[in-house]
Amino acid sequence: METILKNSLGIQYNRKIPQLRNKTVLVKTQLFVEDVNSFNALDMDFRLDFFLWHQWNVTGKFCLTYENNLKTLGMAENWNNSSGKETITQDHFGLFWIPDTYITNAKSVETPSKVTSTEALTITKMVDTCVMEYTA
Repeated sequence: METILKNSLGIQYNRKIPQLRNKTVLVKTQLFVEDVNSFNALDMDFRLDFFLWHQWNVTGKFCLTYENNLKTLGMAENWNNSSGKETITQDHFGLFWIPDTYITNAKSVETPSKVTSTEALTITKMVDTCVMEYTA
């Protein structure tokens, strides 16, 4: 049974992994290394700064739910014009499925302590498919 939840604004969201015609979702991932530094030969420790990008497609009811959520939030300004692209603010990430990224064998993983976040979620409408792009 599928669990549909509603947030405090009454907007529906589904934390279930979206499926494309009963197939597993293919998530394209790219990791760009920006810097490797703070080497410590004694304990084999170092710091790695990187930029992460994910892209996946959702169709059918997931795309429709995402479209309705954008309209309810008043964020669907470009949805029906030629660009068909919307950037989601971090406040609303919880309304969309985003792949979990795990770094195995890491002593610690920390988010940069910047004043502004580098995370972004962009949805592009392509006929009956929503192309999702997440960057961090």
